[in-house]
Amino acid sequence: MVTGDFLFEPRKGQNYDKDDDHLAQMMELLGRMPQNLALSGKNSRKFFDSRGNLRRINGLSYWPLRKVLTDKYHMRETEANALSDFLMPMLRWRHDGRATAEQMLKHPWLSMPANYNTKYTQKEFDIIKLKKEMKYGADYATADLLLDDHR
Repeated sequence: MVTGDFLFEPRKGQNYDKDDDHLAQMMELLGRMPQNLALSGKNSRKFFDSRGNLRRINGLSYWPLRKVLTDKYHMRETEANALSDFLMPMLRWRHDGRATAEQMLKHPWLSMPANYNTKYTQKEFDIIKLKKEMKYGADYATADLLLDDHR
């Protein structure tokens, strides 16, 4: 609801189906699925090898939720951190380790003051990105000037 997108939006690929992609997207966000969980289902062998690796999708690109919120949605880091801290307890692999509804209702993110400035403008995001990419500690004023020259 915050981003307007689905958290996972699996697609069929040339060598894998939507279920494979869904598992891959979950693992990219949450980290590798515990082996014993991956191998515990009646259809596990269809998706996982004996070591708990996906059969049809290799080379996962891990992308933690905080990074998804900042990199894809240009969310300010303080907001991305708070929102991620709220969501991640509900997304744990093991159901017995997930937060309960009661625990979630007590989460500090729900009590934060209203903030309507949760995203960077495109220019702010471009400056932050350029600063991160600049090597050898070049001064930030240079990054600002470079961005202005390219607009």
